Amino acid sequence: MNAEQHFDATSAEFQRLCGLALLDAGFDPERFFHSYGDLAPREAALQAGTKYDLERVDLGWR
Repeated sequence: MNAEQHFDATSAEFQRLCGLALLDAGFDPERFFHSYGDLAPREAALQAGTKYDLERVDLGWR
């Protein structure tokens, strides 16, 4: 999977988990791939969200 494919797949997961797309959150595809490219898209989305203290919208209210 190249950087663009990984970014698109991870962005879809990030949207589902955190409620916004990676581009809207300010991530750059190449830099994101450099940091998270060794992870599966779901794991990359989870780690990026956790790193920036984003609440997960898929869990509902806590």
